[in-house]
Amino acid sequence: MGEEYETMVREEPKVDRKLTEQQLRILKLIHKFRFVSAPLLAEVLGKSKSSIFGSLEVLVKHEYLGKRYEKSFKLRHIPAI
Repeated sequence: MGEEYETMVREEPKVDRKLTEQQLRILKLIHKFRFVSAPLLAEVLGKSKSSIFGSLEVLVKHEYLGKRYEKSFKLRHIPAI
């Protein structure tokens, strides 16, 4: 019974996704100012906060941005992105 089994590794398909105009504008603003909040981005871009949060989550998911979160941020109302 010396059969060997291969372990199958499932990789997520790589999708060549282009950034939206809004995501590019967000990245440029973050590059310019380094630290921003989602409410401030919403105000500057004239978009809803939920729209900005959605764009930020996509940018984090695709590793254009990093998210740093600590429990104390919630108490001090400091953004994690």
